[in-house]
Amino acid sequence: TLVLTTQFCPFRDEGRDYVRRLAEKGVRAETYNYGNMVHSYLNFEKLCYDEICDTYRRMADFLQD
Repeated sequence: TLVLTTQFCPFRDEGRDYVRRLAEKGVRAETYNYGNMVHSYLNFEKLCYDEICDTYRRMADFLQD
């Protein structure tokens, strides 16, 4: 499980807790938090281009491992 959160996401803390609980059960789980981003940053391609590219790179890397 890969959980991506943002600094200004209402689910940020829940995401971190979810990954922690999965890892305790032996599930492969990773998390990454994007600082200074809002929950819907993926909708802002022109403003958040670098972060969006990084997000898709992290997804691809996670799926290839």
